[in-house]
Amino acid sequence: MYDSAERFPPPKCHPDTRVAIQKEIQDWVVDPGSAHSVFWLRASAGEGKSAIMQSIAQLLSSPDGNIVATFFFGRGWGIRTQGQYLFSTLAYQLAMNIPDLRFHIDQIMRLRPTLPSSSMDIQVRFLFVEAFARLGYLPSIPWTIIIDGLDGCDIESHLQAILNLIGEIVTIHHLPLRFLIASRPEPHIRQIFEGPILHGVTFCATISDHFDSSTDVEKFL
Repeated sequence: MYDSAERFPPPKCHPDTRVAIQKEIQDWVVDPGSAHSVFWLRASAGEGKSAIMQSIAQLLSSPDGNIVATFFFGRGWGIRTQGQYLFSTLAYQLAMNIPDLRFHIDQIMRLRPTLPSSSMDIQVRFLFVEAFARLGYLPSIPWTIIIDGLDGCDIESHLQAILNLIGEIVTIHHLPLRFLIASRPEPHIRQIFEGPILHGVTFCATISDHFDSSTDVEKFL
């Protein structure tokens, strides 16, 4: 989670820097008519991905904003490198931040208490697809989930499963969710984003394309 104790102090953007890319993300989060359910922010190590994601999470998280769940992968941080904890962690936050959904997730968990240790596809089936089917209404703007540092997932098969399941969530089940994902532009990650399930619903942005180094340096100084 973006405000977890183990991430304190979290990375953050210096005031008035990375303005263009942050605005583009904010506009996408609140745009009810966006054709893209996934926003992939890609950049090499050290370019400020996590700082941007932290800033967006702090600015737009519930109850006042539209971001309802976050997961920050972290290299060398135990369970934060393990993809099997992703969807159960996100579902917990969905239950906390969407009161009408909480009742349905609680009911499902009472009937299936082993879900947190189940496979990712089973977790998505019950904690996402079934829970939202019971919700009975759609928000005016889809809720947004942040996933940062996806390349920090230490098992490549888990990473592939995560992206494929996200693709199913937005293209097959049409849940009222958007995913803001940040990672390094690793070839195996790029290949999945450019594959059939995600290609048509993903907007890709590169930090370097939005980075005015001279402007940011002037503001920092």
